Amino acid sequence: MITAWAIYDNTTVRKYAQYRCRLRNKVIGTKFEPRILCQTGTSTSFLAQIVTLRFAWYLPWYRQEQIMAGQGFLFQRSTMARWSNRIAYEVLKDIYDRLADDVLSRSSRLFADETLVEQLDPGRGKTRPELHVRASSR
Repeated sequence: MITAWAIYDNTTVRKYAQYRCRLRNKVIGTKFEPRILCQTGTSTSFLAQIVTLRFAWYLPWYRQEQIMAGQGFLFQRSTMARWSNRIAYEVLKDIYDRLADDVLSRSSRLFADETLVEQLDPGRGKTRPELHVRASSR
């Protein structure tokens, strides 16, 4: 129910051009596709694909850029990262706020821990303490 609400609430409505058909003498409008991000020419399904590939399948932006270039599409990784940030902030922020309100309203106490864990530094063969692990519980 939350997902349906978020998509319905954040869908952009645009008016597309209408043309007069000389052959049939009637006005024909272009096909309307609802978009989740306004002011972009990309479809919602394409945005869902790049975000899913990045965060569900862990495929970095540069690999997606190379794959799309091999298929004839020229999308820069900075553009895909910017779209991803806009989706997180404009579309998913409402869902995040509702979930955070729900967790905070049901908890009398909320404990959190942020620990620095050593991570292997590639190329040097040494470790560096830069990985943050966060855990929370009631």
